[in-house]
Amino acid sequence: MDRLREEAWDRALHADGTAYLFKQRGRFYKILVTTSTALALVPAIVVGTVALGGLDPRVAVAVMGVVGIPLALLSVWSLAANWQDRYAAATQSAGVNQQLDDAYKQLLADATVDEAEFRRRLQVLQTQDGAQRDRDLNQHVTDAEMRRGLRAALRTRGKECSTCNLKPTDMKPTDCGVCGEFPRQWWRR
Repeated sequence: MDRLREEAWDRALHADGTAYLFKQRGRFYKILVTTSTALALVPAIVVGTVALGGLDPRVAVAVMGVVGIPLALLSVWSLAANWQDRYAAATQSAGVNQQLDDAYKQLLADATVDEAEFRRRLQVLQTQDGAQRDRDLNQHVTDAEMRRGLRAALRTRGKECSTCNLKPTDMKPTDCGVCGEFPRQWWRR
């Protein structure tokens, strides 16, 4: 039974870390999508302002050229990079991984469950977790993101890293190859 409980705790930790990294990705893509969408309205506002102001239409064309070309490039970039779908995938993954973390913890907290029932419920969770991990792999998670997510999960749980034996108290990266070595600017988000 101890081995099963250890497996459940390990999977809960990884689900928590994965939820964290996809929440961070979701925030990043939300900013990109929101900015791109808001800026797409600028040409209409410029044309409306010029038309209502009674300005020469040639001014509107010149202003649209200056304003419109960079905005068109931003829109093309947004579509080519698929920001909207990446945002949706990140928020979906964050939610499912958080649910998995909660389900593992709930199973571990249930003192009334015998070993056979624990094994059965753990197997169901492992199946769901495996399917989600496959979907997460399609999102091209980097090793640095995984280390950052693990650091967040260790910090949340007050656990030590198995490699550096440090208990993370913040999200500042370290030289540890398991819970550190991710770009410094990430810890500010």
